Amino acid sequence: MLYETGWDVLAFDEEEVDDPPDVPFTEIVNGHENRFLDAHMIMGYSQGGGAVHDLIERLYDEEDILTRMGVYIDAVDHDGAFPENDWPDVTYYLLNFYQEYEGFRGGPIDTNEPLPGTFMDQINVTDTLPTIGHTEIDQLQGIFDIIVDQLDFYVVFR
Repeated sequence: MLYETGWDVLAFDEEEVDDPPDVPFTEIVNGHENRFLDAHMIMGYSQGGGAVHDLIERLYDEEDILTRMGVYIDAVDHDGAFPENDWPDVTYYLLNFYQEYEGFRGGPIDTNEPLPGTFMDQINVTDTLPTIGHTEIDQLQGIFDIIVDQLDFYVVFR
């Protein structure tokens, strides 16, 4: 949906984040160095949310690239089965969608963790959408609408 609205979108599988040739990392670095990309957002669902955490931190550690916005959608740690509850240390804004049903799911992030000057929004969809589960959470129009609203502010206007 983001691509259809004019955004430059690259889609990757969670396993590609740290497996050679590491295309997601390489493409973001290439965008900053060769395509005049000055801001980017990284978003992931389920284990892709954990991969978002790892990729954001690696971009900063290895290339000094700051991520403007990260999005976790019912994020589970990269290559694991536990909720991703870590704030990436080097992003300006993190949007965390999660639901509190039993089993494979995301969860809240420690609200004391963000650094000064950074922002985090957490949306427990269980409060407003009690029938939503892990396999449907990434398809909700309401979640897409919130992402686009925040994307316009944190990536375009910051």
